[in-house]
Amino acid sequence: KRLFPVRLNGDAEPGSAVKCGDVDAGEIRSVLDGRGIALLRLDLVEKGGLTVNGVAVTPEKPDWAEF
Repeated sequence: KRLFPVRLNGDAEPGSAVKCGDVDAGEIRSVLDGRGIALLRLDLVEKGGLTVNGVAVTPEKPDWAEF
């Protein structure tokens, strides 16, 4: 797991579970104005299709990140 900046297409609360289908992918840690920080499983970030309470979550991997 790693912390990722994320973009949210709706509302989410800190502490909400991030899902990839029915699998737990991580947790929202902080949210402000459609952006946030989430602790996410790397294997599921690469798979895509992440949601939190039906809201799409788009991880934004920094260019300098080597994972």
